[in-house]
Amino acid sequence: MVAVLFAVAGGNFENKELFIQFKGQGEGFSYSLHGSLYKDDGIDVPFSDFMTDASIATAPIDEGGWNLTTDHTAGLLRTNRKTLNFSGQFKDISANFGLVSSEKGTVESTFGAGDGHSLQYLSAYGSMRYDKQVHSMLGLTAKFDFTSDNHWIDDDFFYSNAATNNISRMNAYEVELASNFTPSEKLSILSGLTTHYIEDFMIFVDYPQFGYNDTEWTSEDVQTFSFYTQLSYSLTPKIQLIGGFRLEHIKPYTITQAINAIDGISPPVLSNYTFESTNSFDFVPRLAMVYEINNKNVLKLLYGKAIKEPSVTSQFDMIGTNKTLKSADIQTYELFYQSFVSSNVSISTSVFYNYLNNLISRINVIDGDGNITILSDNAGKNTTIGGEIGIKIKPSTNLLLDIKGIYQKSTDEREGYENIELAYSPNLLLYFNAVYTQKKFDFGVSGRFVSEMFTAWSPEYIDANQKPITPPSTAAYGGRIGESSPSHFNLSLNIRANELFNTGLYLNLNVSNLLDQKIYYPTTLSNPQFDKGTLGFGRWFNVRLGLQF
Repeated sequence: MVAVLFAVAGGNFENKELFIQFKGQGEGFSYSLHGSLYKDDGIDVPFSDFMTDASIATAPIDEGGWNLTTDHTAGLLRTNRKTLNFSGQFKDISANFGLVSSEKGTVESTFGAGDGHSLQYLSAYGSMRYDKQVHSMLGLTAKFDFTSDNHWIDDDFFYSNAATNNISRMNAYEVELASNFTPSEKLSILSGLTTHYIEDFMIFVDYPQFGYNDTEWTSEDVQTFSFYTQLSYSLTPKIQLIGGFRLEHIKPYTITQAINAIDGISPPVLSNYTFESTNSFDFVPRLAMVYEINNKNVLKLLYGKAIKEPSVTSQFDMIGTNKTLKSADIQTYELFYQSFVSSNVSISTSVFYNYLNNLISRINVIDGDGNITILSDNAGKNTTIGGEIGIKIKPSTNLLLDIKGIYQKSTDEREGYENIELAYSPNLLLYFNAVYTQKKFDFGVSGRFVSEMFTAWSPEYIDANQKPITPPSTAAYGGRIGESSPSHFNLSLNIRANELFNTGLYLNLNVSNLLDQKIYYPTTLSNPQFDKGTLGFGRWFNVRLGLQF
């Protein structure tokens, strides 16, 4: 039997979508094939909503401007996306394959002339998985994943059709073998081996405006190997202990920078850098204790660690240095309590502490002559302490309410920054979701509150030792790179009517930012000219009509 779902959608900001899906199943197998087309024109606001001095947008180049013919973002932040996906399962084998092609308007230091800058993206992905219960006590899993990513940016800096180049590509593969051994009702052991490869990694940049002339970076294959295991043991009928670790090793690899000669004849200037991890293995542990006080109250004590290996692109900044980037890591401690007050009410609370160390960030390094070089370094060290409380209420079989609040205080632990409010870290987050269902009708309302966020400390007020300098009282934004982003509340609405006219026809209305707030996101070091911050969508609505048969 084959089921077909066809849907069309549209709304403001010229958003349009077409979706079609085929689903089928038979004895021992099932499959789904779907594809979609989507586009929107992005937000349309004046540049003055981003920048205090918006005259730069239309000013001539010889006056330091961008030479644009418009003072609005209309069409410059557009999205155009095509997707195709197949998934299926046959007995113990499952698979998923897909293609994604997209174009997205973007900003490369400036808004582009003509049709603006356009980020083009083409990705193919796939995975296969085999699960087999070979014994009542032993289950085996084998997985294979691959991704092929290609990005390129069509840029019109200052003049239409004066394109420059920014091209990147890579292929990645991962193989995982795992086992789940359960020798008794009290004990379960999960173990596995993984290997991950990145190959054919390349970035080519030709941005004469910013000092890059036909510069290409390439990398040898990046190979990562890991082993993990986790043990779950029921110490008593009420207490369960969980412990495990992951060992991860990344092999040394060399990256090459080639700066091609302007005359196109002379050989390129080559520079190499070999990355070799400072640790033979990264050790990543996790521990937990679950105490079921009774059938209505549960207490959990959790500890975990996660790491992030330096990316290949961050290693490009290491060329010409004698530094080695370390893996960034985060350690988390959490005490969690959940109470099922009644069959219709549950409450959960937690307190947590996070410690982030060796965070990789791009910083400005000033040499003795005052020259500034931008490179990646393990410059970050943050702590966060906070709490979370949530409540779920089901007053009736038709209505569900879910409310959650998080308060957190983050501190930049780098020397000199302890009393400077951490950038991009809101203190208060509030969420709520209400869903009402009645026969063939669904009604949902959701909201999200995010408190104020600050921007990064300005490189102008950071000394050669990477310590902050107290800015003068006349400094813009108190020594930061831009204005703080005010708190905002995003209210969304979703209404769906099913089986219209007793058929497979349905109608869905979705409205985001119902109150039409200006939702700002704080500016970053990559776009400091947008000192007011960047904007999200205003009131956005989408109507979808679908038919399933």
